[in-house]
Amino acid sequence: MFSEKEYATYLDAFQRRVPAHWARFDCPTQRDFLLKKLWEAQLLPSETTIQYFIEKLAKQGQLVRVDGGNAENDFQRQVAKIQEEPLLKDEIDWFASLSAAELQDRYWQNNAHNRFAARYQLAMKLWGFIAPAKPKAEVTGE
Repeated sequence: MFSEKEYATYLDAFQRRVPAHWARFDCPTQRDFLLKKLWEAQLLPSETTIQYFIEKLAKQGQLVRVDGGNAENDFQRQVAKIQEEPLLKDEIDWFASLSAAELQDRYWQNNAHNRFAARYQLAMKLWGFIAPAKPKAEVTGE
């Protein structure tokens, strides 16, 4: 049986490796709650287990963000960071060379929440590229 101390060791290691991730939830009561849940589950202590449980409990609303942010704010910060990088000629050429179907697939992957879409949006803003149409949901007949 794994001890709460073993989970705490991995939580500390996770905090050192990815400080911004846990900082969103970090307060003594939530730390204690997370360690209790980890101990109850008795999964193999690891940083992966820690990250999995943080995401799982946050999604269930059992861990509350203390930084005032949310997933959409995080996404917008990531997009801004991705778009800080200047577009390269090779990227622009690549965007221009994609077929309509390939462009649509790449752009709308994960509902346009991906690196390709962020870079393509920058090309749209700077070079007048056009956003591909959103794919229609496939209707299956029964």
